[in-house]
Amino acid sequence: MTTSQQWEYCLLAVGIASRTTSKPPELAMDLGIYYFGDQYVNQLGNCYHILSESSGNNRRLWSYDPWQQAIALLGVGGWELVSVHHGGDSYPDNWPNSHTIAYLKRPIIPGRRIDEPKLILP
Repeated sequence: MTTSQQWEYCLLAVGIASRTTSKPPELAMDLGIYYFGDQYVNQLGNCYHILSESSGNNRRLWSYDPWQQAIALLGVGGWELVSVHHGGDSYPDNWPNSHTIAYLKRPIIPGRRIDEPKLILP
């Protein structure tokens, strides 16, 4: 008897808030990752990690594009890109028009937490 593949999912969301005038320019952005899926909900509930904010306590200026780095690190962690959504103000309601959302999936491996390996940007 064969069983169908089960998947876990995440989305990576970014909103570019500002670019400095320094040389080289640096980016201040809102960047977060949201993990979801039936198995994860049953164990821990859905989870959102803030990686960077354009203002406040988690504000960080980036000398490189953290979006590209995050996508690469997710790929190393076994995540596959499914779709990318750019701009618009219809979804989600409270995100800026300049947002981009990447939707990813990977096969469920029993015993592995959905947020492992941790996404840590240098």
